[in-house]
Amino acid sequence: MKVPWDESSVELPSGAIRVLERGEGPALIWSHGVLHPIALEELTPLREFFDAIQGRRVVRYDARGHGGSAGGRSDAANRWDELGADLLELAGALEIDRFVATGASMGAASSLYAALRAPERIAALLLVIPPTGWETRPEQAGLYRAMAQLLAEKGSDALAEAVEEELRKQPAAPGFEPAQEALVAALRTWDPSALGHVLGGAAESDLPDPERLEEIDEPALIVAARDDPGHPLSTAEELAERMPLAELRVVDTLAEIEEIRASTTRFLGELASAGC
Repeated sequence: MKVPWDESSVELPSGAIRVLERGEGPALIWSHGVLHPIALEELTPLREFFDAIQGRRVVRYDARGHGGSAGGRSDAANRWDELGADLLELAGALEIDRFVATGASMGAASSLYAALRAPERIAALLLVIPPTGWETRPEQAGLYRAMAQLLAEKGSDALAEAVEEELRKQPAAPGFEPAQEALVAALRTWDPSALGHVLGGAAESDLPDPERLEEIDEPALIVAARDDPGHPLSTAEELAERMPLAELRVVDTLAEIEEIRASTTRFLGELASAGC
């Protein structure tokens, strides 16, 4: 029997944040990817990832401008470094002093920024499909700028139609099809101001400078997928090379959820044995 999530709204300096949590023990806080709040994640195989986590207090939340959380007030307010600050603010509001920072794509980036801002608060990092960074970032940033411009000039329906057309060209990994359909529907009803700032913030964002990654000496597991242009293996490899205690696990696609569960279960078990 699955344990239900407890839902709440937590007020941060940036606005109200929708939070789900369950379980007891050392805390693990998960941050989702851009345009994929909790409601969409629940339609992917990643939901099984959370079911495999035992003996921990697991916290999930909708980032600024996503799902049930308040929108950022500007593009800059939705940059990934600002989302890293939100992560730390949320932990403080929940009276969590130290935690395992975990997340996918944008959530991996915000976890990295949180670790650099307050390393004493981070027990370990679990980074799933890190996003484009550094030399691969400009093309992805240009895509977000184009989406924001289309939204501003032609509206939500036009953006949804354009995204739907692009998704048809790139078949989803097995199990991720419902989330793609839900994303297209969500874009039609998303508050245009909040969505515009989410896209603008993503366009202005990048991963931390590679040299700074060498400061992150917490244990880390990085899970990357081959042949994913939005989350290139080169980014994950650079992170693993720069971060002193990082381990890289490569799968063919995120649909290999059993492989991901096995790797993360082992990693979290090692942390528990070490008292983290």
